[in-house]
Amino acid sequence: MASKEAEAYLQQVKAYQEAALGSEAAVPTLEEMRAGSVAVLETIGTMPDGVAIEEVDVDGLSALWLRPAGVATDSVVLYFHGGGYVLQSAHSHRKLTAHLAVQSNCNVLSVDYRLAPENPHPASITDAMISYKWLLKQG
Repeated sequence: MASKEAEAYLQQVKAYQEAALGSEAAVPTLEEMRAGSVAVLETIGTMPDGVAIEEVDVDGLSALWLRPAGVATDSVVLYFHGGGYVLQSAHSHRKLTAHLAVQSNCNVLSVDYRLAPENPHPASITDAMISYKWLLKQG
């Protein structure tokens, strides 16, 4: 038998699937899937204390710096959010990346790469390289 925590997580996954994908009777639009996935992510997890979030322009791409108080500045995590290159954003993953920053004791740069299908392959890969090169220029 699964723990209460596991059951709660499974219910969140089910709610996520229903919100993002809709019912089996209706095929959701891309906009509905995007809105549903973001809405569900807002309900999952907590924001850790002591993490400053700063919006930054990364050579034309939107990104978030997540900076826990007192961390070393000699290493950085460059993070690209999940969502199959179609859904979600740096903002929708900010709780996860804030925890990543705290647990890794590093600042995290979370980038909003261009999403498909509006921006076909290799747009997201190009954006990843732009982000990496921008980060290197920052020192």
